[in-house]
Amino acid sequence: MEVIPLDGLGNILDQPRSLAVDASGNIFVAAAISDNVFRITPSGVITEILGPAGDGSGNTLDAPRGIATDASGNVFVSATTSENIFRITPGGVITEILDATGDGGSNILDNPRRLATDPSGNLFITESTDDKVYKLTPGGTFSVIIGPTGDGMGNNLEFPQGLATDSDGNVFVAGASSDNVFKIT
Repeated sequence: MEVIPLDGLGNILDQPRSLAVDASGNIFVAAAISDNVFRITPSGVITEILGPAGDGSGNTLDAPRGIATDASGNVFVSATTSENIFRITPGGVITEILDATGDGGSNILDNPRRLATDPSGNLFITESTDDKVYKLTPGGTFSVIIGPTGDGMGNNLEFPQGLATDSDGNVFVAGASSDNVFKIT
């Protein structure tokens, strides 16, 4: 199959893996093989907003799998191979906000997948290697909200993939290999 440039500037879309829509109706697409993220406006204008060079400061984007937006118009992108998370502001400023070292202690970021945000601006991240879901607060606190033991009552979490939040701040996570869904209040 021939891969065709998407934006008229030669930037291709190869294996799109995740979508998000912001409050203005912009659609964001993360592509795992072409290592980029596009914004598609409601009028159809297509722009690459993040490419393989990442933030341009040595923090690269490799195999993006998750994307989410928040109420402030920020776009968050997770990359499984480069093991990092980027924030793109409405003004286009790109910042790596989390890398493989996680919190520098026991909470590391290994194979981040899906992302979601809540009304308070918290970012949630599924991590499939260690079967965890993390919460990153706007203040930078990074913590586990659910791990491989799941609910602690024999219902384990394995290979968390699906991730969503609701308007009350509840988090929902689907374990692809454990065949279950958890609600974290």
